[in-house]
Amino acid sequence: MDSSGVVSVEVYKVFTLDASLPEEQREPKDFGIERSRQIMIQFLYRKKDCISNEKFLLFIHQESISLNQVHLKKNGSCEMELCGCLNTESVVREFSWAQWDPINQSLYYIHYRKTQLSVEGEEPEEGREEELSPTLSCLQFHDDMPHETVLNIPLNLPQLSKTSVPCGGYEDDPIPLRVHDCSLDLQVVCDTKGVVCICHHYLYQPVKPPMTEVRNLEESSTTVHFAYSVTLLHHGCVIHCVVPGILWSQARTMKPTFALYGDQHMAVYAPGLFTHLLDIGLSHEPCCHILMSCTLPGIPFYTSHLVPLLQYGNTVTVDLPSLDLIPLTVTTRHLIETFKNDHSLENQLAILHYFLVHQGDLETISEVIQ
Repeated sequence: MDSSGVVSVEVYKVFTLDASLPEEQREPKDFGIERSRQIMIQFLYRKKDCISNEKFLLFIHQESISLNQVHLKKNGSCEMELCGCLNTESVVREFSWAQWDPINQSLYYIHYRKTQLSVEGEEPEEGREEELSPTLSCLQFHDDMPHETVLNIPLNLPQLSKTSVPCGGYEDDPIPLRVHDCSLDLQVVCDTKGVVCICHHYLYQPVKPPMTEVRNLEESSTTVHFAYSVTLLHHGCVIHCVVPGILWSQARTMKPTFALYGDQHMAVYAPGLFTHLLDIGLSHEPCCHILMSCTLPGIPFYTSHLVPLLQYGNTVTVDLPSLDLIPLTVTTRHLIETFKNDHSLENQLAILHYFLVHQGDLETISEVIQ
């Protein structure tokens, strides 16, 4: 509420803008849609050139996802001019989280389905409320065929419940495009070869907060557990990690980076906290995951939210607050130093496994074991 007594409410609106026109001729087209909940728009990538119809997805959080067609009028050779919406098809009803995968032209989303409470033939108990369980689904879009459902799996993630109170705040995540509120930090990382990883980051406070090296007891009560899980659908297993005793003031602004690193690994990087190199390939036994120091060579100290850029490969990220391009590289020298300074047998075996099985680098192996 301002000084005049008028209540100001932040809202989302839908606009499109033809970026091919000269700057002085660009005029946003208003679709007349306004919500207090998050709204995003995403055009589908088409393989054909010079087409008259384009499709885009319209996301309205907690409400719907619709597939829209617009007519593009030719202006010259292949230049198009937006001149109206043709039709709209509802593809998803109420959802709590959604992500667009531009490489595979797929839409991942979380919705809630009724839980089967009784076996077939039994009558449900009177007065018993129907339980809703979160489900992750995926729609695959095509140029010349209708979209199809390619994934439907139940989710069992910590602190993910239909009865939980929404936080009410939004952080716009453009890379990859995600629609969700601040109560759920989830990301699907996948490639064209069938690797699908569900990456979930969350914070929680245990019954007895861990004691950390802080100045007074008041600060120690504000520590939380910084946790993440990576569900490997192609392996049917879950990798879970918990880092206890992180100050709330630090943890609430920290977001881990999940990025495919080569064909066999995933890099998980939390600024100032840790670097993990997870083995998600087919050969990942007996010791596969590598734990390293909290800093990687070449990453500036000010970075806080790194996201991988697909068009630049899996080892280049952008720091969203500063928009700086930052390479995410685990060097051979860094792994050698980790091997020599870390006396954990499992971690040393994982590093040897990395160089021997995945890299075939016998020269580095001989240097490491000297």
